[in-house]
Amino acid sequence: MIKKYLIFILLIILFPLKYNAQILNIDRENGQDSVKKMFKAAFTANFSSDKQKNNLIQFTNISEFEWFLKNNYFLLFLNNSDFAFNGLKILENNGFVQIRYRDNDTRVIAPDFFFQYQWNGIWGMERRVLGGMNLRINCMEKRKSDLYLSTGVFYENELWNPFLSSFAYSGDSLKKLTRELIR
Repeated sequence: MIKKYLIFILLIILFPLKYNAQILNIDRENGQDSVKKMFKAAFTANFSSDKQKNNLIQFTNISEFEWFLKNNYFLLFLNNSDFAFNGLKILENNGFVQIRYRDNDTRVIAPDFFFQYQWNGIWGMERRVLGGMNLRINCMEKRKSDLYLSTGVFYENELWNPFLSSFAYSGDSLKKLTRELIR
């Protein structure tokens, strides 16, 4: 246990620079049972329709699929999407799809590779592509709670388009913008 804290303190001492952080996803764990399974999945979908002047339709989907590998790593597939329409007019169109390759909570320090595609029509984000690697550090592992820290690097490529039909803002000086960064 002391070794984990020493590693954490060493990381803080070695990297006393200005930090920028972004939370891509907070992991959610489904309850464990006694049977060792190779696959786990969770799926939630909501659909609603309301007849007003036009037909107001809303669809929400959250899905997660885990494929456990023999080397105590697993592939995690995540999807989250929200759509809303009022007749033919798009009110909401956002979500993400993510793939992760990470440790199954068995190592103190382990790599965590990820790829994510996301979109948000309301904000004008036509697409955002992320790919990178984190170094995941197990600081505390208890029966009912875990504490992990992570630091990493990723490549980001975004296309912002204020001419999307679902874009919620307006302005005369808006234009398409492509952004590429390594963070």
